[in-house]
Amino acid sequence: MDASLKTLMKTPSVPESQISRQAQAIFIKALQISPANIAKACREAKVSRSKVFAQRQIDPFFAEMWAECVETKLDELEEKQFETSVQDTNARQWTLARARRQKWGDKQLIEVGGEVEHVHSVREIPTDKLEALIRKRMQEGDAPKRLDPLEVEAEVV
Repeated sequence: MDASLKTLMKTPSVPESQISRQAQAIFIKALQISPANIAKACREAKVSRSKVFAQRQIDPFFAEMWAECVETKLDELEEKQFETSVQDTNARQWTLARARRQKWGDKQLIEVGGEVEHVHSVREIPTDKLEALIRKRMQEGDAPKRLDPLEVEAEVV
């Protein structure tokens, strides 16, 4: 039994606890092996999922150990990803895009400011604005013979 499980066994249970410290230790040990498989850990500890989730809510030490299992496994996965990235170009790009999002990520944050005028119908557009828009489009040579009111609304907005 590792040190954290020994500490769990020595730590007094919270008064509202529905799971013994021994069952908690079995559950945590199973989570250390496979932190994503809650159902398997519950079967090994012979406790229900609802009880372990309730225990996590009321017992900070149990919750901390559960989180530590997940974090440890994520650290291992991260290490494997970095090792794979040395050999595999696709893995390297994926890793860099996540580890150094600012430089390698494919998404950028674009801040947009200003005011948007929302118009529901061409009838709401002031006549002078509508005439100016039509004249502008005719001068540019891209005005269709028949103007589509929806296009005009989109340009005004």
